[in-house]
Amino acid sequence: MVIGGEWVRDDDNVVRPYLWAHTIQPDGQAVREGFLVDSGADCSQFSYRFVARLGIDLTSVQTRHAVVGVGGQSQVILIDKRLVFETTDGGTITVNGPFFGSTEPDVSILGRDVLGNFDVIISRRRNEVLLLVGNHAYAITG
Repeated sequence: MVIGGEWVRDDDNVVRPYLWAHTIQPDGQAVREGFLVDSGADCSQFSYRFVARLGIDLTSVQTRHAVVGVGGQSQVILIDKRLVFETTDGGTITVNGPFFGSTEPDVSILGRDVLGNFDVIISRRRNEVLLLVGNHAYAITG
């Protein structure tokens, strides 16, 4: 199976690789979010805005954790959700959490906790952002 993403120009005018996924709310509604593909991040993280769209009140959460990255230390909470990815053939692939939810505005990130389930292809030159799993594979040719 193949999950396809795309290169997106962010607010800072830099083009970055993104994939889309959604979560299912208790009322059955799907909440969709774009995730920056970050193979250097240990863990995936939901942005502050995505957490708010999920209806989670960050001010009421008592247990917070600290994560450290290139931008320094930030506070996060654990969110027990599933990410659902749509495949190019119309199917879906689900990755179970928990995931970190950021307490600061930023971008949602797909880290190695999710990416490790797939072969990851990020090619700016070919304009491709792909996750491969199952019977799909890749070959390098010269």
